[in-house]
Amino acid sequence: MSVYAKKSLGQNFLNNAHYQEKIIKAILSVNEKPLILEIGPGRGAITQHLVPASEKFWAVEKDKELGAALAEKYSAVDHVKICIDDFLKVDLGKLFETRSPGQKIIAVGNLPYNVGSQILIKLLPLNDLFSHLFLMFQKEVAERCVAKAGTRDFGVLSAWVQLYSKASLLFKLPPNAFSPAPKVDSAFVSFELAPRYQAEQNRVIIELIKKAFQTRRKMLGTSLKAWRKLDPAWDQEFEGLWKKRPEELSLEQLASLALGYGGGKSK
Repeated sequence: MSVYAKKSLGQNFLNNAHYQEKIIKAILSVNEKPLILEIGPGRGAITQHLVPASEKFWAVEKDKELGAALAEKYSAVDHVKICIDDFLKVDLGKLFETRSPGQKIIAVGNLPYNVGSQILIKLLPLNDLFSHLFLMFQKEVAERCVAKAGTRDFGVLSAWVQLYSKASLLFKLPPNAFSPAPKVDSAFVSFELAPRYQAEQNRVIIELIKKAFQTRRKMLGTSLKAWRKLDPAWDQEFEGLWKKRPEELSLEQLASLALGYGGGKSK
């Protein structure tokens, strides 16, 4: 398939066979005959290996030209469905309506760097649909996904990832593994979806973490000053934390702080 990469879509095609093989190996280590969603299959370099290995296969491709070519290529393969659309706008419930109840899907994608975080945030809460995600990011974003609390890279994205999954950075890739070569290194990350708290609790935790990390160099007592005034009992209960910066707390401490506010309801 000789379609040129479109800069407007952030396309960088993985053309290195060694890294393609590593990706396939990682996915099939979870399930030898999985249900697979590929996000942004592009020219189909990974697709050609995933289709014969899968029980069911879906792909969502925003590029109309590439999507049409893939749809034509796999038109006679019964277990394959190619959706030509923007993944962020796709109704996943409708897309996966042919799966059997309870079956979980593995998502894989070499994501455009400009929307990679948005796609990840859409996927993470969907543990009813997905068991694992295998996604490519710019290296710095990948490192933030797996950053531990108390480190410089830990922030809102790190917390979001770790509230919903167990994440591991599997390997890094140089620019020359892609065509055209990006100006940055990349990294491939696995996410085993396993939410730590209930959906509403995670929402409350993320809300507090966003507020705390807006001014990450300030002490929590300052960044959460307005919240403290609204809940004096909460203010007193956690007074030992107010002189700490958010990056000094563990994720468990941040969660405890959030869920203790107003009896577990943010205001």
